[in-house]
Amino acid sequence: MSGDKQALHKAYHDKLYGFPIHDDNELFCRLVLEINQAGLSWETILKKETTFRKAYDNFNIQIVAAYAESDRERLLADAGIIRNRLKVNAAIENAKTILRLQQEHGSFLKWLEHHHPKTKEEWVRVFKKTFKFTGGEIVNEFLMSIGFLEGAHTSGCAIHKAVLKSKPMWHQSITTEKSINKKTSTFLIITRFLIPQSLLWSVIFYRLLYSPHTYHAPQAIQEYPIRVV
Repeated sequence: MSGDKQALHKAYHDKLYGFPIHDDNELFCRLVLEINQAGLSWETILKKETTFRKAYDNFNIQIVAAYAESDRERLLADAGIIRNRLKVNAAIENAKTILRLQQEHGSFLKWLEHHHPKTKEEWVRVFKKTFKFTGGEIVNEFLMSIGFLEGAHTSGCAIHKAVLKSKPMWHQSITTEKSINKKTSTFLIITRFLIPQSLLWSVIFYRLLYSPHTYHAPQAIQEYPIRVV
């Protein structure tokens, strides 16, 4: 790989890949780039990013959503981007969809957060119902690249720690789950000798009913058997 190619990949790998994006226009940009990468190399997309931004008005969602037929034809004639009608149409229609999501949820980011956490398969189903041209690999790479799915960097990668410091959503979920497990276990240890069994089960039932994250309680109960007072 030449020095220029290495620098291109390194800049994306070290500064962007796996780091959270908080701006809706930039989220839209990443989605469009991932869609356009389908069937091509990521290097091709990185080389064309500047011309993509120019062609799509720097991925301003409101502007792209308002594109007319003349804009579609302009994009299809632009050698600086990927001239694929399905991908061009997907960018415009997905911009319209994101405008709707912004109205319903406040932002594209909040819509993503609303559906988090999900497995890759669950995410793919959501995206296929919501957006155009979003197959499994496109969705997976998009969500990994913005920190909603784990996998952008291995634990041995020098960038991994920097990504964790940026608090990607996938890592927040793991941290929250560990905290809930710890709190639930502590709760049961404290109460195992102090509260009658019937009352303890009432408290646990209440927690399960009104706090969905306490689905970890049954495992904790098995680890710390209850002794009847």
